[in-house]
Amino acid sequence: MITNKKSKKDRRLPIYECLINPDWREQGHARVLVSREKPNGKIMFGVFLVDLYCLGVKDVMAEESTPKGNYEQFIKSIMYFDNKPVTCDINSGHTIIYGGVNYARGLGFEPHEDFKECRHILIPESEIIIDPLVKFGKDGRPFYIQGPTDDADYILATLRRTVGEGNFDFLSQADMEINEDEESD
Repeated sequence: MITNKKSKKDRRLPIYECLINPDWREQGHARVLVSREKPNGKIMFGVFLVDLYCLGVKDVMAEESTPKGNYEQFIKSIMYFDNKPVTCDINSGHTIIYGGVNYARGLGFEPHEDFKECRHILIPESEIIIDPLVKFGKDGRPFYIQGPTDDADYILATLRRTVGEGNFDFLSQADMEINEDEESD
């Protein structure tokens, strides 16, 4: 368990970098990597997978003490296997993370269970300057894109309860497979 004392100490470490996948706006999914450099030169980092359209923080991966070489050579290439990450303004990166959590909570969804344990890597929400260019939902409403491990029935039932039938959009795995088949023809 991360204690408040540890959290405050870690938050005094300098931010090393904040990275994001370059296509996050088009995809509606962001992989935000926030890292801090320790006095011994090792890197503490957290990667936050954020669904900006509906579910908020869907996954979190964090490490407390990674050698800088491993971080540079392996962690970043694993997290951004499909395209090179771009530097992200620290306030924008945090707006995506905290804004995703808050947007999803308004729809009835809590962040990934590891989010609370990894918050010490982030700047406290009260200290960030919200980036007004970061938007949540798609075209002004929730848009749920079914992931391969999602409990779609639960998510759809929650959306029906919180925003009402017809007030959100949904793309199922089956719909995506049909679209992929049509594109390959």
